[in-house]
Amino acid sequence: MTHYYDMELCNYHDGAFDYNNWNCPLLTIGWLEKGKNYTKGSNFPFDLRDRIAFLRFAFSEKFPSILFRGYHECSLCKLDINHDATLYHSHVNLFVPDEKNVYVIPGRVDHYIEEHNYQIPNEVIKAIMNCPDPRTDDFKNLVKKVNNNSSSPLY
Repeated sequence: MTHYYDMELCNYHDGAFDYNNWNCPLLTIGWLEKGKNYTKGSNFPFDLRDRIAFLRFAFSEKFPSILFRGYHECSLCKLDINHDATLYHSHVNLFVPDEKNVYVIPGRVDHYIEEHNYQIPNEVIKAIMNCPDPRTDDFKNLVKKVNNNSSSPLY
């Protein structure tokens, strides 16, 4: 996986993963790799993991054309030879809007939170917890609103 620090503009691929195709900031969250610093902590709601799992499923169902091919291996886990570093369902990415940004988040950010004490920023936690189901018009309308009332590269 490519590394980005939190809140960097995303330009990973053409289409939905390139901030140049958005009319609002497309910011990276949770793109961690071995040897790169990240914020550690344990301040997150109890049900954050379940919410991430729900969004991962919903995004994979609604947006199959933007799924990556193959699973990511956690470079932080690779340090432990007795640990399977494969992150199943890591081919899914979450596009989570708040009032003025869209965050692009690896679908297995829950692994980094639970296993590597990654402290996801509080404003992103709030956005995840409040994100409408990506399969609904509520999601589409919110993304359009955040994207300066323009259709997004997701659609």
